[in-house]
Amino acid sequence: MIAELEKDKEQEAKDGAVFAQNLKSQIKELEDKLDILLDTYLDGTITKDEYTAKKQKILNQKIEISEKLNDFEQNGNHWLEPAKKFILASKQAAIIALQENLFEKKDFLKKIGLNRILRERELFFEPRGAWQILSKSALSARRALDPAVAGEATNAEHTIWLRGADSNRQPIG
Repeated sequence: MIAELEKDKEQEAKDGAVFAQNLKSQIKELEDKLDILLDTYLDGTITKDEYTAKKQKILNQKIEISEKLNDFEQNGNHWLEPAKKFILASKQAAIIALQENLFEKKDFLKKIGLNRILRERELFFEPRGAWQILSKSALSARRALDPAVAGEATNAEHTIWLRGADSNRQPIG
């Protein structure tokens, strides 16, 4: 998936360069129109009121396109890096879930979820952000593979971890 994101990043950079160049060309065209408009006003071809109205219309268009260009340059490909971090963290989640280190599990769950509740030896929590999507897709996949899971709680916001395993794995006595 990371390799695919890198491909997307490269393609988006190319597409972004074309988009930015297009906006810059539009700004240049508007500047040329302003020059021509000024020349026609100075030649006496149009009145001051006509000049002022047209100039304001062209300036408004130029401001709108300049704002689009600034927004694009500031926001650009910023979604790709968080997506890459999420993919790496989700891979790390699988590793942490298989380990016996409860402190790592606790720290990881703090990072990805809210309202952690331990009830009847099952851990419930509400995933946040992109983890909600992953949680809902995992629950849907479990329901599709195991008809017995379909009868479990249908509220996908409360994910169950450590199902069927003791959450307190410390020796008794």
